[in-house]
Amino acid sequence: MRGVSLRVAAGERVGIVGESGSGKSVTVMAIAQLVEHPAVVSADRLSFLGTELSTMASAARRRFLGTNLAMVFQNPMSSLNPAMRIGAQLTEVARVHSGLSGSDARTRAADRLAEVGIADSARRLRQYPHEFSGGMRQRAMIAMGLMETPRLVIADEPTTALDVTVQRQILDLLLAINRDAGAAILLISHDISVIANVCERVVVMYAGVVVEDLPVASLLRAAAHPYTRALIASVPDMATDRAADLATIPGRPPALDSLPSGCPFANRCAFATDQCVEEMPPLSPMADGHLAACWHPQGGAL
Repeated sequence: MRGVSLRVAAGERVGIVGESGSGKSVTVMAIAQLVEHPAVVSADRLSFLGTELSTMASAARRRFLGTNLAMVFQNPMSSLNPAMRIGAQLTEVARVHSGLSGSDARTRAADRLAEVGIADSARRLRQYPHEFSGGMRQRAMIAMGLMETPRLVIADEPTTALDVTVQRQILDLLLAINRDAGAAILLISHDISVIANVCERVVVMYAGVVVEDLPVASLLRAAAHPYTRALIASVPDMATDRAADLATIPGRPPALDSLPSGCPFANRCAFATDQCVEEMPPLSPMADGHLAACWHPQGGAL
């Protein structure tokens, strides 16, 4: 990612959307301080709940984030330890960060599983991840994040590989956490229709940069960047002509080790000019909190 500027207000629901490789997951992993060595995260400002993370000691930062930030990963089967019971993995959070006794931590873990819709939660704590369905494993990951009182829940493609009914249940659960606990939600997805149904604001990323940031309410009538408009056009709806080919975005994203000097979308954009190829457009204000990085922003409803 390059020069990403991202803000999430208290209680806000923000979505990050883009094709695979656009930098969505790396961005949120950097926020959560989970980028592994030898990668290095540098930022002019990296603030959470009014605390500057970059100046905190490692142990203090780990405890601060473990208490106030929850991560829901894309594949719970690879995030949960297959050799440990679900209860042991959930209680570890409360024992490490809150200093709870084993019995108190198990009581809290059972309560959290029940809160995310897993019945017979006390018995389920004794089971292993392979004994849970895909949707239940994702709920368990969310319950793990709720073992403390997070002010921000980062969900990195939490509905990938789940059937549509379970996807809706997981998204509804995130909305309930936002509504009932007041936690902000940062939802990452490659599906702009998911973002539009859950979030209040959408951040569009491409080749490691933010190309557009706008309210979801303005998405269909005011999206200005050709990439955003192409993402919207590529999602079929009930009115899509089934006899016609599905809309696609021609070409491929640039390799991250050989990025162009100009707009990274220029080689796929029908509106690109020499200026687009040579100069990177700044992320500039449009209207009503809308930002776009484009030399030739488009207008009109989609």
